[in-house]
Amino acid sequence: MKTEKVVVFDVDGTLFDTKPGIIKTLNEVLESFGSNSIKQSHEDNWIGPPVRDSFKNFAKLSAEQAEEATKLYRKLYIEKYISYSFLYDGMAEVLKKLKKNNVHICIATMKTSEQMERLLFLNNMNDIFESVKTAANDGSKTKTDMLREIKIKFGDELGYYMVGDTEGDLVAAKSEKYSFLAALYGYGNFQEVQDITKIDNPRQLLLFKW
Repeated sequence: MKTEKVVVFDVDGTLFDTKPGIIKTLNEVLESFGSNSIKQSHEDNWIGPPVRDSFKNFAKLSAEQAEEATKLYRKLYIEKYISYSFLYDGMAEVLKKLKKNNVHICIATMKTSEQMERLLFLNNMNDIFESVKTAANDGSKTKTDMLREIKIKFGDELGYYMVGDTEGDLVAAKSEKYSFLAALYGYGNFQEVQDITKIDNPRQLLLFKW
């Protein structure tokens, strides 16, 4: 008997190339706080972790400033820059095949629910994903929490996979016993990580027996 499968996608650097809009937003926020723009060589470091943490860790803002910066970031991103997001080449084909094969397709992202609703609406993707798990406004929800919630929704008997591009995705997947597929085309770096399955582009997902 074929085991039903659940495939959970990260968003930034996995489903969508969101980097242009994210960096534009971050730089506008940093400018308003008198901070320098992000160096091009450091841009990928900002994408993936909770933005509140990045303001503290990379821009050295205080906790109070980081909270204000996060609120401004979320406002500007939806109002001005979320349209600077592009579905990776081949991803639409992958999602179509997974749906055809009755795979349960889900999302786990550090974006907020408002950001995801807007992003999916702009790309006519509202009806594709069975579960969309997003960040809490206070930063309290982790990727691990999201993957756990998805397992609760579908039950333990199914096969679980996560496609992601950062170390945080890998840690969450291992914690909840998901098979992890590392998106090398994203913003993380898995070149030296052993014992994980790596994909160079979305179409390689079509080679799996879903």
